Amino acid sequence: MLQHVKSGFFYQFDSIDDTASHRLFHTKNRLSSKLYHGKKCWWSGEHEGYFIDGLVRAAFLLDEDRLQQRMHTYMSTLIGSIDDSGYVGIYANKGLGARYEHTGENGELWTQARIISAMLAYYEFTEKEDILNACIVAVDLTMAAYADKNPFISHKPEGGVSHGIGYLEILYWLNRITKKRKYVVFARKLMTDFSNTQVRDDDLQWSNILDSSRSFKKHGAHIAEGMFIFHWFDSVAPSPKFNRAKKNLLQRLSIHSTASLAMRCDENVRSLAGSPYDQYEYCSLIETVISLNKMTDLTCDVLIADRIESVVFNAAFGARFSDGSALAYLSSDERSAIDHDHLGGRETFDACHEVAACCALNDGRLLPHYVDGQYKKIHDGIVVLLFGPSSFTSMFEDTSICLEQTTSYPFGDEVEFRWSISDPVQFKLYIRKPHGLRTIKVHSIEGLSIDDEIDFVVLDKEWKHGDKVKVIFDFPILVEPFKNQANTVVIRRGPLLFSREIPYEKSVIRSHGSSGFHQYHIKRIGKMTDIKLNTQVVPELIFEPISNVGLINFPIVVRTNGYDGRKPVQLDLVPMGQTILRQVVFNTV
Repeated sequence: MLQHVKSGFFYQFDSIDDTASHRLFHTKNRLSSKLYHGKKCWWSGEHEGYFIDGLVRAAFLLDEDRLQQRMHTYMSTLIGSIDDSGYVGIYANKGLGARYEHTGENGELWTQARIISAMLAYYEFTEKEDILNACIVAVDLTMAAYADKNPFISHKPEGGVSHGIGYLEILYWLNRITKKRKYVVFARKLMTDFSNTQVRDDDLQWSNILDSSRSFKKHGAHIAEGMFIFHWFDSVAPSPKFNRAKKNLLQRLSIHSTASLAMRCDENVRSLAGSPYDQYEYCSLIETVISLNKMTDLTCDVLIADRIESVVFNAAFGARFSDGSALAYLSSDERSAIDHDHLGGRETFDACHEVAACCALNDGRLLPHYVDGQYKKIHDGIVVLLFGPSSFTSMFEDTSICLEQTTSYPFGDEVEFRWSISDPVQFKLYIRKPHGLRTIKVHSIEGLSIDDEIDFVVLDKEWKHGDKVKVIFDFPILVEPFKNQANTVVIRRGPLLFSREIPYEKSVIRSHGSSGFHQYHIKRIGKMTDIKLNTQVVPELIFEPISNVGLINFPIVVRTNGYDGRKPVQLDLVPMGQTILRQVVFNTV
């Protein structure tokens, strides 16, 4: 994240394109069903929300003074722009297609959700009550406006209306903060409206999600935005209906998953089973992580946490340049070449795609939202759900605690936890067993009790300031048939999917003004040869993890034996997420 703040396009996006810089939530000058600067009425509101959400989270997670001051100014101006009604959104107060008076294409609920998400994140970092109060008043206004009206009715079902399912994220958040049931009640009302209306993206409608024979068909990002809803409803009031919806969603997600566990969606899922060759939209990856975070927060499900890490470290990392200078709107696990004209250039690596800026603007949200899902406080301790360098600050029995996690995970197997505590206090630390591990090595300290559960290692003691505990994973290298396809395998180790890196060269197609950021043409160097893996001998003798082998940017490598059709070759496989062109699927001999 810090590297991207310094050199990535996201934090300088307003020098690349103005779509996120119209300050629509300050001016409130949009009318629905109109085009502005050639874009749909709600697009720039969505983009501004994405931009501010990423900036807010990075500013405080990284303790960046410059970004914090920028966000203080933005939020202060936003609060000052709110009229007496309390409306927080992009639409004008009067006129055809004004706020809450839409008959056609609009993003009323969706754009409100995008900026209120950023506001609530800012509130949780700063504890500024005026921000929380503004969010509550704005949501109360929207609940009143749609108390007896269906916001999903439109003359022509469109994406902006379908995106309204994302408003339930705000209701979930306010229910968590305030404990008030009215947000759950309105969320159920919205789900009923959504399910009883002809909308463009209908996969999450009750009749469809409860139909066990149905698959996902429509836009992947819309599915991802609302996939947490059924877990939330079931946690509030468990029922067979909600439980069946949860199970169907997870089963469907598995069917449509690629090798990296991304949901295949070249914009739409189209009822297709996922494969390493299928494409996925970058927006859908981020929205998937955000929804899955809520699901793990509700359930502490280790399999869902495994999926989050796989999506982030493989699919999302593998869809962008490591320096943050460009990403692909559509990406895939297996990628030996790029079609720069496919679907309006969606496969190209760019800092702002011509078809839409949404995927580029979602990039700044990826790692902040990953961090958001790392920890959960429960009644008797703290749960570590996701791994990565970070810290968690909270109170336990009136004692201030800070847990610092130091690690090079997923490229290293060691994780160290260190406590900063005002006074000694007894509680448990639940450490997830990741990616199928049954045992985790713990370097014990005096007074530590270790309970080895099925999904977690539980460390219990009276923790004192300066206490340190190190855990070590020993991931096996897995040679797996992908979805039972004969003689075809993928290679995994822990959260990482490994690939054969394919050499390429890049050149600039177009530049974004004088910003220093570009759209790139990627060309494979040389012919694509078919290298097969030799799995006829004992696998543990030929698949070897190697660190510090001198390969730039690859802290861990899986070395194995291959066959190029004429002779045996030594093959070094590297993490998929650190490659641009790659082979992840291997035939075997």
